[in-house]
Amino acid sequence: MMKIKGSIALLSTVTLLAFSNSVVHADSVREARISQLEKQKDSLYSANASSGVTADGRWYSLTQSENKIKELEQQVSQLNVPYSEKNTIKVSAEYAKALKDYFNYDKSDAERDRAEQILKSESSKLRYQEDNFISSASDQVEVYDINNLPKEVVVELNYFALDMLNQVRRQMGMPQVSLANSSIDFSDKLSKKVLEANRSIYDWHYVKGINDVAREYGLPTSSKKDEVSEYGGQYYENYFAVSGVSSEMTKAKMKQWIYYSIVDFLFDGTEFLHAQSIAGVNYGTTYQNEYLGVSLHYLKDGLGISYIKVSNEDLSKATKSVFNTSSPSNTTEGNRQATLAKKSKELQDEKGKYEKLQSAYNEYSKISKEIDSLKAQEEKEKQEKAKKDKEKQNTSPAKPSSPAQKQDKDKSNKPSQKQDTNKPSKPSQNQSKPSSSKNGWVKENGSWYYYLNGKPVSNQFQDSYYLKSDGKMAEKEWVYDSYYGSWFYLKEGGAYVTSQWYKVDGSWYYFKSGGYMARNTWQGSYYLKSSGAMAESEWIYDSNYKSWYYLKSNGVYLRSAWQGSYYLKSDGKMADKEWIYDSNYGSWFYLKQGGTYVNSQWYKVDGSWYYFKSGGYMARNTWQGSYYLKSSGAMAVNEWIYDSNYKAWYYLKSDGSYARNEIVQGKYRVDNSGKWV
Repeated sequence: MMKIKGSIALLSTVTLLAFSNSVVHADSVREARISQLEKQKDSLYSANASSGVTADGRWYSLTQSENKIKELEQQVSQLNVPYSEKNTIKVSAEYAKALKDYFNYDKSDAERDRAEQILKSESSKLRYQEDNFISSASDQVEVYDINNLPKEVVVELNYFALDMLNQVRRQMGMPQVSLANSSIDFSDKLSKKVLEANRSIYDWHYVKGINDVAREYGLPTSSKKDEVSEYGGQYYENYFAVSGVSSEMTKAKMKQWIYYSIVDFLFDGTEFLHAQSIAGVNYGTTYQNEYLGVSLHYLKDGLGISYIKVSNEDLSKATKSVFNTSSPSNTTEGNRQATLAKKSKELQDEKGKYEKLQSAYNEYSKISKEIDSLKAQEEKEKQEKAKKDKEKQNTSPAKPSSPAQKQDKDKSNKPSQKQDTNKPSKPSQNQSKPSSSKNGWVKENGSWYYYLNGKPVSNQFQDSYYLKSDGKMAEKEWVYDSYYGSWFYLKEGGAYVTSQWYKVDGSWYYFKSGGYMARNTWQGSYYLKSSGAMAESEWIYDSNYKSWYYLKSNGVYLRSAWQGSYYLKSDGKMADKEWIYDSNYGSWFYLKQGGTYVNSQWYKVDGSWYYFKSGGYMARNTWQGSYYLKSSGAMAVNEWIYDSNYKAWYYLKSDGSYARNEIVQGKYRVDNSGKWV
């Protein structure tokens, strides 16, 4: 019978050990699987999401790729529209006559003085056209380094300058200029010499450089004395310069500066020296053939534009026959087609990149869900085990007395003096030994542990303290408690941070009541990202408010201010598809879908056309080419407007252009300049 009981006991022990081993084995397999998945997840993140995540946990690289695709789609759409020049420069008949009279030296001094006064009055009106530049959408796509422009772009810019210059000359009744391969090369070579000499935009004409290039073609030059003089004369260049601009520009921006410079040349103070050259008056000398060359260069302090003119008279004096007067083919349309092909390929490549990113993110999300599921399973088992342990504890027999209690009990039964106290009494067979199990907080080898029935508690909180997997109390470190589904930070001393801001490794975090780390949420004017760290100097997208916000370097969200090309409204939300008025700039701006302001272009809003100048300012009470922007900013259509600058009425037709040289509404005549007469 004893043998049978012993066998049963042995069998039970073996079964228990086997069960215990299977549980341990299952835990270790799960932990290994979680570790493997975490590595796969980290690898996917490192390879595809180095730019971080959005507030809702999505890879920011996906958002960036989506935005890039939208940008490229818009660019391809812009480039699909055939190029058509819409810019005009208007010169009044009074200006044309006065400029000619001023440089007609057969006129009396009184006549020339009167012409100068008219020039001052009329040319001041020209300045209103400086902001009238109309940017072609296709010209806004590509950005170029001004000092390294492709030859085909240089030719396109020359054709644009040629068009603007000849518009002026037609209105002046003067011979038009032509483009020549050598005149374009002349200006290009001069720009290179200016750069090599490290000139400033505030320096006078680089006479030595101009003469050196002229000598290459055997053309006449000014004197050596002019080359060394601070304000020496030269024969070929009109020069324009501006500071405070970038060395990289779109064709739209370069053409705008060409447009601006020509208008600026036409108003040149009291002497009008550039104006007479640009307009073809040439100090009263008419040249039937002049060749134009235009080049741009970016110096240490700004942008310079050289306008080179070489006349047939200059060529007749040349000592060499190397000046090529043939015109290059207009590259404008070819450039558009080439850029369209380039951007179309970029779009396809970006779409392929996005598909790969999305596939990687889907795999990343799938792994995340599997990890969460395994951890939830682990936590559930822990809770079930804890519950069983608690039930077992409640039904366990009474704990034996501690040594101290035993000693106190013995003191109440002191032995008599007759008893030999030097000899210990032998415990009876029925007496139980004192318990050696630990309970409560115990410090071992410099670390705190919490014992329950002789076993260290792990992976859970004990009051405000957390016991890690090895039983050690966490201190000055992060812990993730899957039971509460949150991160906690344990300060020095072990207590968790609660109901306060706390800085960890250079980043601020907010811990709610109970120590829970706040994430993907606002705390006052501050935003806690998915990592829990406070957002600083960065954009975040809040899916609850469905808006972008910009958090400044101090963590507070920006409001009623610009951040680059974007505007943050008074509630901090980024303006999107809406008007905003900025009192600091005294202007209205329109923010397109995506948040960037409309810049240097026409844009249709709620059925009306508006023009936005460089910097995004809405044009109002002014002309933009042949179109007029009213006080509301809307383009005038099918209506009369009175221009106080020109002191005349104009009629704007259904397409917005002003009527000219025709009868309006069956009874009103307007002349060639558009004025009602």
